Amino acid sequence: MFAQSKALTLSLNKAPLSELIAIIESRTGYVVNMVKEEVDLSTPVTVQVNQAGIREVLTVALKGTVYMFHIEDDVIILNRKPATHNTSGMLTGQVLDAKDNTPVIGATVKAGNHGATADVKGEYTLELPEGTHSVTVSSIGYTTKRIDEVVVKGGSPVVLNIALNIQKGTLKGVEVVASARRESISSLYLKQKNNAAISDGISAEQIRVTPDNNAAQVLKRVSGLTVQEEKYVTVRGLSERYNTVLLNGSMLPSTEPNRRNFAFDIIPSGLIDNIVIHKTATPDLSSEFAGGLVQVNTKDIPAESYYNITLGTGINTNSVGKDMYSAKRGKNDYLGYDDGTKTWWKKNNWDADKYFALQDPEKIGEMGRQIPNNWGIYKYKYSPVQNYQFNIGKKLPLKNGANIGVVLGGLYRHEEVKEDEERRIYATEAYDFRGSNYVFRSSLGGVFNVAYQAKKHKIAFKNLYNHLFVNETSDAFGPMPGFFDGTLRNYLSITTINEMWQHRLEGEHALSKRGIRLDWSADKISVTRDQPDTRNSMGLRSFGHDDLYIYHGLEDRTGNLSRGLSMFNSRLDETRYNWTASIVLPLTVGNQQQRIKAGYAGTYREADFSSFGLAAIKENEGMLDTDFDKNTFGLPDFRLLAPEFIRPGYIYYTKAFYDGNAYDGFQRMHAGYLMLDANLFSKLRFIGGVRAEDNTMFVNSLFYVEGERVDNYTYHKLDWLPSANLVYSIHPKMNLRVAVSQTMSRPDFRERSAFEYFEFKTRTEYKGALGLKDARITNVDLRYEFYPATGEVLSLSLFHKYFDSPVELIASQGSGSLLYFYFNLESSVSDGIEIDFRKSLNFINPASRLLSNIYVSGNASWMKANVKYNTDALLKASNGVTGGDETELPGDSRNRPVQGLSPSIYNAGIGYVGKPIGFQVSYNRYGKRIVAGGLYPWQDEYENPRDVIDLQLNASLLKDKLTLRFNVSDLLHQDFIIYNNYTKGEPPNRHSDNGNNDPKGTRYNPDKDFSRYKSQRGVNMSFSATYNF
Repeated sequence: MFAQSKALTLSLNKAPLSELIAIIESRTGYVVNMVKEEVDLSTPVTVQVNQAGIREVLTVALKGTVYMFHIEDDVIILNRKPATHNTSGMLTGQVLDAKDNTPVIGATVKAGNHGATADVKGEYTLELPEGTHSVTVSSIGYTTKRIDEVVVKGGSPVVLNIALNIQKGTLKGVEVVASARRESISSLYLKQKNNAAISDGISAEQIRVTPDNNAAQVLKRVSGLTVQEEKYVTVRGLSERYNTVLLNGSMLPSTEPNRRNFAFDIIPSGLIDNIVIHKTATPDLSSEFAGGLVQVNTKDIPAESYYNITLGTGINTNSVGKDMYSAKRGKNDYLGYDDGTKTWWKKNNWDADKYFALQDPEKIGEMGRQIPNNWGIYKYKYSPVQNYQFNIGKKLPLKNGANIGVVLGGLYRHEEVKEDEERRIYATEAYDFRGSNYVFRSSLGGVFNVAYQAKKHKIAFKNLYNHLFVNETSDAFGPMPGFFDGTLRNYLSITTINEMWQHRLEGEHALSKRGIRLDWSADKISVTRDQPDTRNSMGLRSFGHDDLYIYHGLEDRTGNLSRGLSMFNSRLDETRYNWTASIVLPLTVGNQQQRIKAGYAGTYREADFSSFGLAAIKENEGMLDTDFDKNTFGLPDFRLLAPEFIRPGYIYYTKAFYDGNAYDGFQRMHAGYLMLDANLFSKLRFIGGVRAEDNTMFVNSLFYVEGERVDNYTYHKLDWLPSANLVYSIHPKMNLRVAVSQTMSRPDFRERSAFEYFEFKTRTEYKGALGLKDARITNVDLRYEFYPATGEVLSLSLFHKYFDSPVELIASQGSGSLLYFYFNLESSVSDGIEIDFRKSLNFINPASRLLSNIYVSGNASWMKANVKYNTDALLKASNGVTGGDETELPGDSRNRPVQGLSPSIYNAGIGYVGKPIGFQVSYNRYGKRIVAGGLYPWQDEYENPRDVIDLQLNASLLKDKLTLRFNVSDLLHQDFIIYNNYTKGEPPNRHSDNGNNDPKGTRYNPDKDFSRYKSQRGVNMSFSATYNF
């Protein structure tokens, strides 16, 4: 009776069960009995009580364990809880070398009588009974590690990544003990801390606890990255020219026309295995980046089988409830495929070359009438966002521990947006238009991966499909002073259809117990970009008749695309083949593990671009000089160009006047590299070597060199690109890094061809340039980094970038319009500082689960930069493109960044990743960024900074089977503005960086600066529900 009434005051935190039993038996009269085979005395228990009875003590201590108790007189009996219907769970993860982050192939993972062996990637899967376990991990040459407090539950698998240390000397019998939580923390920041290059990233384990449903949303959580328009990624503030995207190791073409970018929203987050962003180079990486190289790897063998679907909808606040306008839609536009309405020349086998060669007016009229009358714009009702996804993963165990994995995913998304716009230009044909742009966008994507994985070998076949259909219809009104008197109406209908396929076969092989490793891959990527049936209609509103228009372009015998009634069609087919092989040879020097890696990467890429433009003109010049003129005066375009009027003596389509309507070519690159990963001392690591890239690009187009016609041009260059990374481990959680490397930025086919592209919306021309050189970038980084815990980082970086011959887009005044052309500057220098942090708030109260799941993050960088150029070469290039006669430029140095580089960037966020609810708030701001450099400073085009705030709320219900997400993007919806430091009506200061003597300098001043483009796009709000079966 005395023992039963004894009260205890205890404070134990994750103490072994044996310690609790000893205290009970020593301080009370109780004796504890158990079956030793059923009870693990190392099981951690936590109890905080004050003057509590024995039943309260045991109830608190055994909560969350697999044990129960009952008391008979002065005897306490411990038993394992009876098994339920859901008796087992899955433990999965990766075993890594703690020194160099490589997989420990063949490592043994055991828990009681259950065991598994790590495969060629160091990955293992172990099925265990529900409960708390101790897991032992061992491998020859490594110190054995025991991890306690591993809690396995039914349902979702538990991920436990393990880092093993190389055994030194003859430490037989030594066993390192850690907790499951600490081991997971250690392995997660181990991957970042031990990466050869300066990098950031996010893993499948981290993605799993977020509410994100595509890769673009996931990337918002990575420091140093900014996601624009919910899909495009920039690194360190550099534009797409200086960033490269690899999907499953393959360099991807752009998913967008006329820009080098990739839309990350096409990849469902459930298919992502990991994303790594390299900010410095190593020899085994492609050299084509200066901001960052983004590697996205999709899953091939899932940890467990799964199936989920996502249904979503949403609205745009500037569009909902409004009428939408576009050219006549085809019956399949919502699915993203044209039914022949816009790609009529393919459907009808209409041959532009044959048409342009015709001399007979009757034949010209006959073929002209085959062109569909797709003129006019139609009114439609606004349709909310539609978003549908499905993901399937299947794991099929085979004999001898091998597995086959299958991953399948699909995505469909449709959205519509109304953008209120203002567009102006200061050229001779100056205009000042105001109106709306209506965007209709449908996309489909799919992923299918299958893989075989054994202990020492893995082979995977990965496939990606993406299809994107976008129609933009702009309807604007305004004057064009000096050219037309009165109000013009200009509507445009521009459709782009992009399709991409990727097929990749890859293998990984462990060739020996010493760690010799062979990796290889081969893939094919095909991209098609169609811009079919662009329609441009510009009519002068007749005085006193708002619904009557005069199309002066019908008098223009040159067939100018910018006036009257014109159309444009183009198609680009591009195919890229990649193949790689690498071998890793480990060796031991001075009791330190070293690695030599050698490899080869080959690429063959071919492109074929063709286009043609048509403009409607009258056969007879002069106004009102025929019955046709009198009968058709003021008719709208869709009646004026009806088939009955396309005949001799009336109207016909002529070839639009522009140069360089086609190009084709190929690029062939062979790259080899040799890399040493050396542990010089216990805390100092060197990763470096050299990469050689032999690049040949052949472009077949129409050039004129000093008056002589040249049909093709070949570029060939061998680049030797060294890189070196020194990593000093100050502390197990701290690094000091120094990195020096040289990387490249190479012009694309369209930039090196005579290709001339007319941008209808801005009424400007873009011209390629013969002889563009590759840009070479020298990068120097110094970085301190601290990894306090899982997903947490604090880093401070200083960086220097020297751009040799960077390519810029230059804006210059043409004879009638504004012209853009590509030009090699001599050099540009950027010096900057960058701060990164991501931290949990648990430092306020470590015991608080709420604060442990709240993370604050931020990234900021500041840069000082200038550019240098050869003034004579720039004048010659500009006069050659524009036909001008400029003779003088300001000095050859400008204190501004190279095109596409922001002088400052700010990213911040706060998020809660707990359950059942969570949230994420992110903020982004760019410094003013040059969209195009100018011949003179006042012609520089700047993108005005915007404050962007995004919000996401989520809830997990039905035991995590149902996830609800609510997203708000661009909450502040500030205007998009592109401007020049030029004041209308005042002569610019041609020799000053401050072209209009603005007290704000080059910052945007609405009272002084010329606003080229201004757009209000509203706020996007979406809701989705994901159900896991």
